Amino acid sequence: RMLPPKDPHEEKKHLQEYESMMKQAKKLEAKKQRESNKKREEKDKKASYAIYTWENDIIPHWKSRIKDKRTMVLWDQGIPPRCRRKVWCLKIGNPLNITKNTFSECTRRVPQAVRQTSKSANTTTTTTNGDSHGAPMPIRKEDRHGHHAEDDDEDDEDGHKETQDPINFLNKAIDEDILRTLPSLCVFQVNGPLFMSLRKVLHAYVGYRPNMTYSRGASFLAGVLLLNMGAQDTFSALINMISASQVLSALYNADEKKIQGFFKVFNVIFAENLPKLYLHFKNLTLTPDNYLPDWFMTVFASIIPLELSSRLWDIYLLHGDIILFRTGLVVLKYLEPLLWGGGFSETVKILNRGFVGEHRGEEVKAALAVSGHITEGDEDPFFDEILGRKGVHLSETRFNELLGAHMPRSATANTNATHST
Repeated sequence: RMLPPKDPHEEKKHLQEYESMMKQAKKLEAKKQRESNKKREEKDKKASYAIYTWENDIIPHWKSRIKDKRTMVLWDQGIPPRCRRKVWCLKIGNPLNITKNTFSECTRRVPQAVRQTSKSANTTTTTTNGDSHGAPMPIRKEDRHGHHAEDDDEDDEDGHKETQDPINFLNKAIDEDILRTLPSLCVFQVNGPLFMSLRKVLHAYVGYRPNMTYSRGASFLAGVLLLNMGAQDTFSALINMISASQVLSALYNADEKKIQGFFKVFNVIFAENLPKLYLHFKNLTLTPDNYLPDWFMTVFASIIPLELSSRLWDIYLLHGDIILFRTGLVVLKYLEPLLWGGGFSETVKILNRGFVGEHRGEEVKAALAVSGHITEGDEDPFFDEILGRKGVHLSETRFNELLGAHMPRSATANTNATHST
């Protein structure tokens, strides 16, 4: 059946309306492009100003500028990538006096020490009272709940424990940790340009520890540092960074009393800031032990994309351990849309994956969009919350009150001293 011909006047009207719509669409697109270009220009100008200020004012006059209010404001906005090596090295410092010889000796020490202690390789490592140079954690793996557990030697067919070559055991633990370190960069993978450098740093790290053991997560700390500085500086920064932090020291030295104290503090602020999600976790019997160790021990580099985690590290190095707790709350808040409805195992997987991973469905993308597009460049609201400007509430005063209530006395004194520096 043939339709009657369209009225010429009506056809002309429709054509004019269509052309008008197309013009409006082009104008809108052009406006968006101009706004985008303007933002990019402003960002470039801001970056150029920051680089100039850091390189010509702050870094050359470090001691006098470090406590300047303008420096603090600029620091919270993120340190320019090309300035990070100098700024991080200056901020972390070297109170432990790690030298080039220390690095060389610790690197050589590992194979010899492992061979010498091969007979006692299967003995259980004991923890200490939390001294940053005390007995660290034994080489560990993740159990099925997502938190760390000590490695058990596998029984053979006769029920006897099979003794594994300690050197191979150590290398396997280190290499497994390296392979999960920022895999999207492809620089730390086997045959990658930084694989051997990272491996060398981690062997030296093991050699520095009194009982020659490896703690899962150290590869992320060393990896992020190695992207910004050489191997020797990375080794020095790694050792000093762990030593300077009460939280990292407790975790890397397996000081259970301090660890549980910090987890109690986190649970209190979790309940205060996200009460519904806290109760949901409680119903799932999901505790900080199931997700906080990996978050804290990697300073969130395991669950936040590198560009964002680098800025987070800037902020952490400036403000100290309180940033770990605030970031933990913000991450839970941003991931919350994904954390309802699933069981224990599924929830732990989401928490351990965070904002990284290649296989992320539309549901995840939608949740991240609701959470502020932090993986698409609009990260300011995310960091505003971490800095305590809005959203989650955790002041220095409240943090210190909770430390006083839940931490061993010696730990409280040390933590307060750390925050006052």
